[in-house]
Amino acid sequence: MIQNLEQVIKRTMKRLTIILITLKGIVFSMLLSCNSNTGKTDKNLSESQFEKKDKREMTSQFCITTQPVNKASNLYKPQNIEDTFLSDSDFKQMLGDIVRKTKNEIDSTVIYTTHKDFQKEIIVSKECINDKTFGEKLMEEYFVSDFIYDQINFIKSENKKIINFGDALIYEYEIIGGSEYNPHNITLVLREDGNNYSGISFCSDGMRWKKITEEDYLMLFVERVRIHKQYEIPMLYMKNKFIPLGHHKIPELWKED
Repeated sequence: MIQNLEQVIKRTMKRLTIILITLKGIVFSMLLSCNSNTGKTDKNLSESQFEKKDKREMTSQFCITTQPVNKASNLYKPQNIEDTFLSDSDFKQMLGDIVRKTKNEIDSTVIYTTHKDFQKEIIVSKECINDKTFGEKLMEEYFVSDFIYDQINFIKSENKKIINFGDALIYEYEIIGGSEYNPHNITLVLREDGNNYSGISFCSDGMRWKKITEEDYLMLFVERVRIHKQYEIPMLYMKNKFIPLGHHKIPELWKED
Protein backbone atom coordinates (compact mmCIF):
# COMPACT_ATOMS: atom_id res chain seq x y z
CA MET A 1 0.00 0.00 0.00
CA ILE A 2 2.88 2.32 0.85
CA GLN A 3 4.46 1.44 -2.52
CA ASN A 4 1.27 2.40 -4.34
CA LEU A 5 1.13 5.72 -2.45
CA GLU A 6 4.73 6.50 -3.37
CA GLN A 7 4.01 5.80 -7.03
CA VAL A 8 0.98 8.09 -6.95
CA ILE A 9 3.05 10.88 -5.36
CA LYS A 10 5.80 10.47 -7.98
CA ARG A 11 3.29 10.61 -10.85
CA THR A 12 1.65 13.69 -9.33
CA MET A 13 5.01 15.46 -8.86
CA LYS A 14 5.97 14.62 -12.44
CA ARG A 15 2.72 16.10 -13.75
CA LEU A 16 3.19 19.24 -11.62
CA THR A 17 6.73 19.65 -12.96
CA ILE A 18 5.49 19.37 -16.56
CA ILE A 19 2.71 21.90 -15.88
CA LEU A 20 5.16 24.31 -14.23
CA ILE A 21 7.60 24.09 -17.16
CA THR A 22 4.73 24.66 -19.60
CA LEU A 23 3.52 27.70 -17.68
CA LYS A 24 7.03 29.15 -17.59
CA GLY A 25 7.28 28.70 -21.34
CA ILE A 26 3.96 30.48 -21.90
CA VAL A 27 4.90 33.40 -19.62
CA PHE A 28 8.32 33.73 -21.30
CA SER A 29 6.68 33.81 -24.74
CA MET A 30 4.24 36.49 -23.62
CA LEU A 31 7.02 38.65 -22.19
CA LEU A 32 9.08 38.25 -25.34
CA SER A 33 6.11 39.26 -27.44
CA CYS A 34 5.45 42.34 -25.29
CA ASN A 35 9.09 43.44 -25.49
CA SER A 36 9.05 42.95 -29.23
CA ASN A 37 5.90 45.07 -29.66
CA THR A 38 7.27 47.77 -27.36
CA GLY A 39 10.45 47.87 -29.38
CA LYS A 40 8.47 48.31 -32.59
CA THR A 41 6.40 51.10 -31.04
CA ASP A 42 9.52 52.88 -29.78
CA LYS A 43 11.13 52.46 -33.17
CA ASN A 44 8.10 53.90 -34.95
CA LEU A 45 7.91 56.79 -32.50
CA SER A 46 11.60 57.46 -32.85
CA GLU A 47 11.33 57.47 -36.65
CA SER A 48 8.34 59.84 -36.45
CA GLN A 49 10.19 62.20 -34.14
CA PHE A 50 13.24 62.09 -36.36
CA GLU A 51 11.12 62.83 -39.41
CA LYS A 52 9.58 65.90 -37.72
CA LYS A 53 12.97 67.10 -36.54
CA ASP A 54 14.41 66.59 -40.00
CA LYS A 55 11.59 68.65 -41.53
CA ARG A 56 12.23 71.46 -39.07
CA GLU A 57 15.92 71.44 -39.91
CA MET A 58 15.12 71.41 -43.62
CA THR A 59 12.82 74.41 -43.19
CA SER A 60 15.42 76.25 -41.15
CA GLN A 61 18.25 75.45 -43.51
CA PHE A 62 16.56 75.74 -46.88
CA CYS A 63 13.52 77.97 -46.56
CA ILE A 64 12.02 80.19 -43.88
CA THR A 65 11.92 80.61 -40.11
CA THR A 66 10.08 83.28 -38.15
CA GLN A 67 9.59 84.29 -34.53
CA PRO A 68 7.96 87.19 -32.69
CA VAL A 69 10.15 90.23 -32.24
CA ASN A 70 11.83 90.53 -28.87
CA LYS A 71 9.46 91.95 -26.23
CA ALA A 72 6.54 91.87 -28.65
CA SER A 73 3.46 93.79 -27.57
CA ASN A 74 0.51 91.97 -26.03
CA LEU A 75 -1.85 94.58 -27.45
CA TYR A 76 -3.53 93.40 -30.64
CA LYS A 77 -6.00 96.22 -31.26
CA PRO A 78 -5.17 99.96 -31.18
CA GLN A 79 -6.33 102.01 -28.25
CA ASN A 80 -8.70 104.94 -28.67
CA ILE A 81 -6.57 107.21 -30.86
CA GLU A 82 -9.23 109.47 -32.32
CA ASP A 83 -8.05 112.55 -30.40
CA THR A 84 -4.33 111.79 -30.38
CA PHE A 85 -3.31 112.13 -34.03
CA LEU A 86 -0.28 114.26 -34.76
CA SER A 87 -1.17 117.42 -36.62
CA ASP A 88 0.51 118.04 -39.97
CA SER A 89 2.97 120.45 -38.33
CA ASP A 90 3.69 118.05 -35.42
CA PHE A 91 4.26 115.23 -37.90
CA LYS A 92 6.72 117.36 -39.86
CA GLN A 93 8.48 118.32 -36.62
CA MET A 94 8.82 114.67 -35.62
CA LEU A 95 10.39 113.81 -38.99
CA GLY A 96 12.83 116.66 -38.45
CA ASP A 97 13.74 115.27 -35.03
CA ILE A 98 14.68 111.96 -36.68
CA VAL A 99 17.00 113.76 -39.10
CA ARG A 100 18.57 115.68 -36.22
CA LYS A 101 18.93 112.38 -34.34
CA THR A 102 16.84 113.64 -31.43
CA LYS A 103 15.88 110.96 -28.94
CA ASN A 104 12.58 109.41 -30.06
CA GLU A 105 9.99 107.80 -27.81
CA ILE A 106 7.62 104.92 -28.51
CA ASP A 107 3.99 105.93 -29.06
CA SER A 108 2.21 103.56 -26.67
CA THR A 109 -1.19 104.17 -28.27
CA VAL A 110 -0.09 102.30 -31.40
CA ILE A 111 2.32 99.80 -29.83
CA TYR A 112 0.11 97.04 -31.27
CA THR A 113 2.28 97.34 -34.38
CA THR A 114 4.91 95.25 -32.57
CA HIS A 115 2.44 92.43 -31.81
CA LYS A 116 3.53 89.06 -33.20
CA ASP A 117 0.62 89.06 -35.67
CA PHE A 118 1.86 92.33 -37.17
CA GLN A 119 5.66 92.19 -36.90
CA LYS A 120 8.03 89.21 -36.79
CA GLU A 121 11.71 88.51 -37.11
CA ILE A 122 12.32 86.44 -40.23
CA ILE A 123 15.14 84.49 -41.87
CA VAL A 124 14.85 83.51 -45.53
CA SER A 125 17.45 81.33 -47.21
CA LYS A 126 18.95 82.50 -50.49
CA GLU A 127 17.50 79.41 -52.15
CA CYS A 128 14.01 80.63 -51.24
CA ILE A 129 14.58 84.30 -51.95
CA ASN A 130 15.26 83.46 -55.58
CA ASP A 131 11.97 81.56 -55.84
CA LYS A 132 9.22 84.12 -56.43
CA THR A 133 6.58 81.69 -55.13
CA PHE A 134 8.10 81.57 -51.63
CA GLY A 135 6.16 84.65 -50.61
CA GLU A 136 2.78 83.05 -51.10
CA LYS A 137 3.83 79.93 -49.21
CA LEU A 138 5.17 82.13 -46.41
CA MET A 139 1.95 84.09 -46.07
CA GLU A 140 -0.23 80.99 -46.06
CA GLU A 141 1.88 79.26 -43.44
CA TYR A 142 2.82 82.05 -41.08
CA PHE A 143 0.50 85.01 -41.49
CA VAL A 144 -2.85 84.42 -43.10
CA SER A 145 -3.69 80.81 -42.25
CA ASP A 146 -6.65 81.97 -40.15
CA PHE A 147 -7.73 84.75 -42.55
CA ILE A 148 -10.39 84.37 -45.19
CA TYR A 149 -8.98 85.56 -48.49
CA ASP A 150 -8.97 84.74 -52.20
CA GLN A 151 -5.33 85.01 -53.18
CA ILE A 152 -2.04 86.77 -52.51
CA ASN A 153 -0.48 88.84 -55.25
CA PHE A 154 3.18 89.74 -55.47
CA ILE A 155 3.36 93.52 -55.95
CA LYS A 156 7.05 94.31 -56.27
CA SER A 157 10.53 94.03 -54.83
CA GLU A 158 12.87 96.96 -54.46
CA ASN A 159 16.01 98.12 -52.70
CA LYS A 160 15.97 100.96 -50.20
CA LYS A 161 18.27 102.28 -47.51
CA ILE A 162 16.17 102.44 -44.36
CA ILE A 163 17.25 104.74 -41.56
CA ASN A 164 18.95 102.77 -38.73
CA PHE A 165 18.38 99.49 -40.63
CA GLY A 166 20.66 100.01 -43.62
CA ASP A 167 20.42 98.65 -47.15
CA ALA A 168 17.26 96.56 -47.45
CA LEU A 169 15.65 94.23 -49.95
CA ILE A 170 11.91 94.84 -49.75
CA TYR A 171 9.20 92.44 -50.92
CA GLU A 172 5.58 93.57 -51.01
CA TYR A 173 2.45 91.40 -51.34
CA GLU A 174 -1.24 92.22 -51.45
CA ILE A 175 -3.93 90.06 -49.85
CA ILE A 176 -6.92 89.91 -52.20
CA GLY A 177 -10.47 89.25 -50.99
CA GLY A 178 -9.72 89.50 -47.28
CA SER A 179 -11.93 90.99 -44.61
CA GLU A 180 -11.81 94.76 -44.18
CA TYR A 181 -10.74 94.16 -40.58
CA ASN A 182 -7.69 92.03 -41.44
CA PRO A 183 -4.36 93.27 -42.82
CA HIS A 184 -4.29 93.80 -46.58
CA ASN A 185 -0.56 93.75 -47.24
CA ILE A 186 2.56 91.83 -46.33
CA THR A 187 5.94 93.55 -46.40
CA LEU A 188 9.31 91.86 -45.91
CA VAL A 189 12.28 94.06 -45.00
CA LEU A 190 15.43 91.96 -45.44
CA ARG A 191 19.18 92.33 -45.57
CA GLU A 192 21.88 89.90 -46.63
CA ASP A 193 23.15 87.78 -43.77
CA GLY A 194 25.68 85.13 -44.82
CA ASN A 195 23.79 82.33 -46.57
CA ASN A 196 20.44 83.89 -45.69
CA TYR A 197 18.46 87.08 -45.68
CA SER A 198 17.24 88.25 -42.28
CA GLY A 199 15.01 91.07 -41.16
CA ILE A 200 11.41 91.88 -40.29
CA SER A 201 8.08 90.87 -41.79
CA PHE A 202 4.96 93.02 -41.45
CA CYS A 203 1.22 92.57 -41.76
CA SER A 204 -0.43 95.95 -42.35
CA ASP A 205 -2.75 97.81 -44.69
CA GLY A 206 0.26 98.86 -46.71
CA MET A 207 3.58 100.68 -46.39
CA ARG A 208 4.45 104.21 -47.37
CA TRP A 209 8.02 105.48 -47.57
CA LYS A 210 9.16 108.92 -46.48
CA LYS A 211 12.52 110.19 -47.73
CA ILE A 212 14.33 111.51 -44.64
CA THR A 213 17.78 112.31 -46.05
CA GLU A 214 19.35 112.13 -49.48
CA GLU A 215 19.75 108.37 -49.03
CA ASP A 216 17.61 107.23 -46.09
CA TYR A 217 13.94 106.37 -46.01
CA LEU A 218 11.54 106.03 -43.07
CA MET A 219 8.86 103.34 -43.08
CA LEU A 220 5.25 104.48 -42.57
CA PHE A 221 2.94 101.68 -41.41
CA VAL A 222 -0.57 102.22 -42.87
CA GLU A 223 -3.68 101.34 -40.87
CA ARG A 224 -7.30 101.60 -42.01
CA VAL A 225 -10.15 102.74 -39.85
CA ARG A 226 -12.27 102.41 -42.96
CA ILE A 227 -11.38 102.46 -46.63
CA HIS A 228 -11.69 106.26 -46.73
CA LYS A 229 -10.05 106.80 -43.33
CA GLN A 230 -6.43 105.73 -43.20
CA TYR A 231 -3.53 106.88 -41.05
CA GLU A 232 0.23 106.32 -41.07
CA ILE A 233 2.58 105.33 -38.27
CA PRO A 234 6.30 106.24 -38.57
CA MET A 235 8.35 103.13 -37.70
CA LEU A 236 11.98 103.59 -36.64
CA TYR A 237 14.29 100.57 -36.45
CA MET A 238 15.85 100.18 -33.00
CA LYS A 239 17.96 97.14 -32.04
CA ASN A 240 15.80 94.26 -33.24
CA LYS A 241 12.45 95.73 -34.34
CA PHE A 242 10.65 98.74 -35.75
CA ILE A 243 8.98 100.88 -33.11
CA PRO A 244 6.08 103.33 -33.64
CA LEU A 245 6.79 107.02 -33.07
CA GLY A 246 3.34 108.53 -33.60
CA HIS A 247 0.31 108.45 -35.89
CA HIS A 248 -0.91 110.91 -38.47
CA LYS A 249 -3.94 111.10 -40.75
CA ILE A 250 -2.97 110.60 -44.37
CA PRO A 251 -4.41 113.76 -45.96
CA GLU A 252 -5.34 112.22 -49.32
CA LEU A 253 -6.71 109.03 -47.69
CA TRP A 254 -8.63 110.53 -44.76
CA LYS A 255 -12.06 111.89 -45.58
CA GLU A 256 -14.22 113.21 -42.77
CA ASP A 257 -17.83 111.96 -42.72
